[in-house]
Amino acid sequence: MGLDVLNPFIAGEHFPCDHKKDRRIMRRVIQSDPQYAAMIYALDANIGRLLESLKQQGLDENTVVIFTTDNGGLATSEGSPTSNLPFSEGKGWMYEGGTREPLFISWKNTVQPSTFCSVPVSSPDFYPTILDIAQLPLPSEQSLDGLSLKPLLLGGKTLDREGIFWHYPHYGNQGGTPAAAIRQDDWKLIRFFEDNREELHHLASDPGEHRDVALNELAMRNSLSLSLSTWLTEVSALLPETNPDHTPLTDHSNNSMAIPLSKYDLETPFGILLYNLDIRGLLQKHTDIDTLMADSQYKSNIDLPAGQFLTILGLNAHDIYEELYQIPTRYQQDTG
Repeated sequence: MGLDVLNPFIAGEHFPCDHKKDRRIMRRVIQSDPQYAAMIYALDANIGRLLESLKQQGLDENTVVIFTTDNGGLATSEGSPTSNLPFSEGKGWMYEGGTREPLFISWKNTVQPSTFCSVPVSSPDFYPTILDIAQLPLPSEQSLDGLSLKPLLLGGKTLDREGIFWHYPHYGNQGGTPAAAIRQDDWKLIRFFEDNREELHHLASDPGEHRDVALNELAMRNSLSLSLSTWLTEVSALLPETNPDHTPLTDHSNNSMAIPLSKYDLETPFGILLYNLDIRGLLQKHTDIDTLMADSQYKSNIDLPAGQFLTILGLNAHDIYEELYQIPTRYQQDTG
């Protein structure tokens, strides 16, 4: 596929936090980290060993296995080893790349294999689920933040709740800013505490959260905003305060990605290659992008390996790869 000679990173805006404000967020848009791939392979193999061990010991009949993670993939900092495309951003962000995680639940003779549930759930739901499955009472001194997922595991299609809430009132190492959010069905509202602006996204039609429809859907925005404010009050959520010692970075040149991700088919190797070329100003040297995107050859051969596709379109793959290879990587930029 030629991924080993492509720079998989996009240099974005400066980090918003003081301790990294002189550095830029590095977004990975190509899934090409061999170490990360090896870790995923090892994880998969060892989960298989665990499940096989349960089976050999006769424990799989009365054991519920829950597989998930605590955040989206690390895609914007600390080496940016993975990409969450088509979802935006990753760990430490309020966008779907940071809040949407894998979830598999195995409950032999109860949950049918290869079934899929589209109801949004959250990790606070696990504790009441485990209590419910084990038929244990909630200790009197405790309260629940989530709901039992047992009805869904038994084939139900809904959960009776207002929405799912997130609260991240601080900066992290990955580029995200203090924010809170609510998801209700397919709608998601994010409130950014730096300036209290709100974004509204319809995840079913825009899973990458590229289109903020807050101004077009005022009734939904106001409803979700009120629900979020009410929840923050009910849980006595701590809110961030202005740092009087903060000194903003004054150089914000080239501070954003000029080319929208949605212009390309980032599910294919060539779509990813085109995006890398375009954001670095290299594509215009070789071809007209709008003409290329409309070309029948583009549409009929989009799944071919990137180098082979470039040849079909009459582009010099060697020259293009060489130009990409000369672009500094995140590691070179950090040490300069």
